[in-house]
Amino acid sequence: MSNTALSIMERHRAACRDICETQLAERSPQLHAAALCLARVLARQGTVFVCGSGGEIIGRAAWHLAEAIADGYALQRPALPVLCLNGDMPRLARRLESLGMDGDALLLLHQGPEQDVEPLLCAARCAGMRDICLPCGLTDLPDAPPFAVATLLFALTDTVARLVEYHLFENTSALLVETEA
Repeated sequence: MSNTALSIMERHRAACRDICETQLAERSPQLHAAALCLARVLARQGTVFVCGSGGEIIGRAAWHLAEAIADGYALQRPALPVLCLNGDMPRLARRLESLGMDGDALLLLHQGPEQDVEPLLCAARCAGMRDICLPCGLTDLPDAPPFAVATLLFALTDTVARLVEYHLFENTSALLVETEA
């Protein structure tokens, strides 16, 4: 392998490492709170709807997260009721109106202004669902290379999936204490 190839790989590795370490540390409380809320909904036999808004990579990250929670991330365990809904906001809101029920949750990965996703949040709230927003806009990383941003999004979603499993199957005592932030 050439020195140039090794140099490129090292720069990519370093960029991903630095961005993921910083962002995961900053977002840890938010990720844990989201995962704990989702685990509580699932423990009560609710359904989790995961939606991505703001670009193709966010849609893929939402799909990945829904599959990881539904099918299993790190544990051999029963499947869980988690669905990914991607598309434009009016269609997503209509789907949520027809499928969402009291006790379910919407996990929204989004990039962009909050008002862009307001129809979806309104549909969830009208159905009696919990809504959890995980902003994916990395405005504090304007110069981050696209591959590092994609790596970060999947690191964030993998963290949430693993924490949901942890609370549902390894540390169920956390589910008993319901506190609202």
